Amino acid sequence: TAARDYKLQNGDRVVWYYTKDFTKDASSSAWVPENQAGAVQDGLVSVTTDVKAVTGSDGTAKAMVSTTQLDTAVTDALKAAAASKDDAKPAITIAVEADSKAQGVETVIPKSAFANLVNKGIQQMTLQSPLGNMTLDLETLKDIVKGGTGDISLSIKKADEPQGRPVIRLE
Repeated sequence: TAARDYKLQNGDRVVWYYTKDFTKDASSSAWVPENQAGAVQDGLVSVTTDVKAVTGSDGTAKAMVSTTQLDTAVTDALKAAAASKDDAKPAITIAVEADSKAQGVETVIPKSAFANLVNKGIQQMTLQSPLGNMTLDLETLKDIVKGGTGDISLSIKKADEPQGRPVIRLE
């Protein structure tokens, strides 16, 4: 995330750390919050990892999931599934914290990390955001990995409200 996207408040402390790509920087693992496994539901045990989005001037909140963060979530989900007494399958939830006034939420995942979750057999990935949730099953995840050439970008955007009802457009 670019420094220009942050708005400082009184009392904020700035620590400047430069790296060409933090998602591939091994030292960024200390920035990854601890993942939490939920209860078994519909045969799946999901591990949730949190990521914070920064809202740009265009109204889109953008979140970057690091390779380390997603790989850790995959490992934790596999452990949770193995420890399950219900033979649950592993799943991952990426919970995006974003400004409720954002017009869209874009979550970017490095392709190598996305491919890892497919290769390790994560059965489902859910993206949660203030604008809505997107759940992708293993077959869909596989199709995305096959079709993409770069990092994976998942977006949820507000759309026009026909007849006074909110509509969410998934891209």
